[in-house]
Amino acid sequence: MIRLGILGCGMIGKSFIEQAIKHKSFCIAAICSKTKKSLDKALKIESHAKTYLNKEEFFRDPNVDAIIVCTPHKHHANDACQAIENNKHVMIEKPIATNKADLSALISMADLKKNVIVTALPHGEYKYIKKAKEIINSGLIGKITAFHSFLDVPGPPRSNWYYSEEAVGGASLDTLPYALGRLISLVGQKASLVIGFKNQLISHRKCEDGVDVNPQVDDNATLIIEYKNGQQAIVRSSWNTDSPQDYLTIHGRKGVINIDTWLNSITVQTSFEPIKSLSLKKERENFYKIDIKRENPEKLKLEVFLDNILRKKGNLDSLAYQTDIILSLLNENGILSVDRSMKDSSSISQELNLGKIYI
Repeated sequence: MIRLGILGCGMIGKSFIEQAIKHKSFCIAAICSKTKKSLDKALKIESHAKTYLNKEEFFRDPNVDAIIVCTPHKHHANDACQAIENNKHVMIEKPIATNKADLSALISMADLKKNVIVTALPHGEYKYIKKAKEIINSGLIGKITAFHSFLDVPGPPRSNWYYSEEAVGGASLDTLPYALGRLISLVGQKASLVIGFKNQLISHRKCEDGVDVNPQVDDNATLIIEYKNGQQAIVRSSWNTDSPQDYLTIHGRKGVINIDTWLNSITVQTSFEPIKSLSLKKERENFYKIDIKRENPEKLKLEVFLDNILRKKGNLDSLAYQTDIILSLLNENGILSVDRSMKDSSSISQELNLGKIYI
């Protein structure tokens, strides 16, 4: 049984508590929040956990084996470093850092404590990514030529820190990591060139809680990525749509895969006949579909966290590479100076063959 500590009792923190108490391999040993009101709400879900208002005492709790960091963005890296320093396995909500100095400190601390497992945003474990790899590797859409990964939303509904300078970045730090992370999990290759743009389109908003805000962060972010053999990807996230749009498109020389991650469906257009093992349902001529069962994000993350602890292998390297791209975007528009010295990680899939296209 792994004894969990939950740091931060907002919406995500409470969801982790709800999922962990259902899991046979986890128990909630401690909960930490900066307010007693939040702790009281969390205790209504799990009444047996020890509670803390002081982070330092929480990190030192000898009855905690692993910590999930669910605090506001700017605290993630420092909170994770303290957890690692106290020999706790740690799962970090995105982003894992909000500046390059904190990212470097996090990597250094993880390198120092080799026995501690660090996990975050396990995009490669989602069913739709695994199925996409299976379809691509079957040759059904031919040689891969391009990718599009978008996550557009109306914007956070609450008028809280998400829109303030405290968040450091808006769409670039909050929703773009999902669109970029799933692309990296799928492609598994480092970029040869990254160009990025961010701005703020809406300077005054009325949030769903009825409060007017003047945002101090970006709400529109786009990355253009080129790989060494010429394939390109467009990755973007906006807080300016009227409804959520969340999809990944993979273009091939002989077809296209469209993944709607909001509706959990995969469609494939191709003139080839798919093999039976792909389990694709024919909708009409040259058009196939498969529905993917919706996964609870916190439940999946707990499963991956457990597996990483048991295998003694985390995914910090791939997440550090992803975060380095986004932090470069925060600092500048145009060609981004991504740290090419970051080592490749075996946790990034290398299955896709993005070689040259001859026909």
